[in-house]
Amino acid sequence: MDGGDTGIEAGCVVRVEPGLLERSDLDVCRVDQLAAGSLLEDGEELVSNIIHIRASVVVTVSSSELLRSN
Repeated sequence: MDGGDTGIEAGCVVRVEPGLLERSDLDVCRVDQLAAGSLLEDGEELVSNIIHIRASVVVTVSSSELLRSN
């Protein structure tokens, strides 16, 4: 993601099974921490950016596939 108002870029790593998603299937945006309100619990400290990740496709995975991947 671009740096926005701060000029500091942010990003994340998303790992999925090969062929399930393309980069264009994900919408990643920085959360405006002031507008979102308190996202932290008492005693927590923000040391990075908060981002929102949304997939534009639905991926169905069975419970047996989840167990096999762990």
